[in-house]
Amino acid sequence: MIKAGIIGSTGYAGGELARLLLQRDDVEIKWYGSKNYVDQKYASIYQNMFEIVSDSCMDDNIEALAEKVDVIFTATPQGFLASALNDRILSQTKVIDLSADFRIQDVNIYEEWYQIQHKSPQYIKEAVYGLPEINREKIKMQG
Repeated sequence: MIKAGIIGSTGYAGGELARLLLQRDDVEIKWYGSKNYVDQKYASIYQNMFEIVSDSCMDDNIEALAEKVDVIFTATPQGFLASALNDRILSQTKVIDLSADFRIQDVNIYEEWYQIQHKSPQYIKEAVYGLPEINREKIKMQG
């Protein structure tokens, strides 16, 4: 069983990700992270999940989450993961980011496009854009 956590689980992308992961028999969501709904029942935000999810939302503490799960999904605005990622987190768990923080391989293009400074460019070269149709072999090597 894969233990997963979602940072940004109450936004649109996070909600869709949770819905998809909840359909899998091999994944257990251990952490529904949210900046705005800490301690509220996840099903109170996504009422269609009232019979499926009894967990409450937790904070967006990615370092604490890294100690508890096999994979962290971040469904957050650009800049969140780049400002939070560090070697300790990467040594403990896999991270799958739904933003563009590590999708764009050129820091200058990223900063020009999003108008924010990239806080951890040192990880860009090892990041793999997870589109299996294009990068299947690179994704396997990261596994």
